[in-house]
Amino acid sequence: MNRLKQLFTLFLLLTIVASCSTPKRSITHRSNKKASTRKRIPKKDIADLRLRDEVLIHAIQHVGRNYKYGGKSPRSGFDCSGLVSFSFGKAGLDMSGASHHQAEIGKWKSRSDLEPGDLIFFGKNKKISHVAIVVSNENGRLEIIHSTSSRGVVVDEISQSRYWNSRYLFGKDVIGNNTNVYTSR
Repeated sequence: MNRLKQLFTLFLLLTIVASCSTPKRSITHRSNKKASTRKRIPKKDIADLRLRDEVLIHAIQHVGRNYKYGGKSPRSGFDCSGLVSFSFGKAGLDMSGASHHQAEIGKWKSRSDLEPGDLIFFGKNKKISHVAIVVSNENGRLEIIHSTSSRGVVVDEISQSRYWNSRYLFGKDVIGNNTNVYTSR
């Protein structure tokens, strides 16, 4: 099980690094000018991508860890907001351990625009009961990492899940530009 976790972590890390290493390409069509095949990524965006990767790396290291209500550390186990708080803290971002406080920061994002490292909140009747970190959101597949009371820290693909889709409230970007998370680095 430990070897499987290490292989999964390595695979995810390599996937994240590979996806960040190639520049975005754009083609401009103009009659008198050459087509531009490269678009520069601003340094701030690169820093955001690295921070998102770092948050995910810290979270994924704890796949398989036990659930513990109110838990905020690997030693005790994690509840959902404790995993978020711990992972962001290890990446240098101070964040409250309570999901309803975590929901107060950052910038609102539509579900289709969520990126790795964004937070996604679940609940009923607009009352937050669960938070998770987005791992990927591509081709209609939304993967999250979270701590569940029944399975502990897991990565789930939730796009087709009636359970999670019926409880989806909103997503937030707490890393990108114009967010108000305190950076401790």
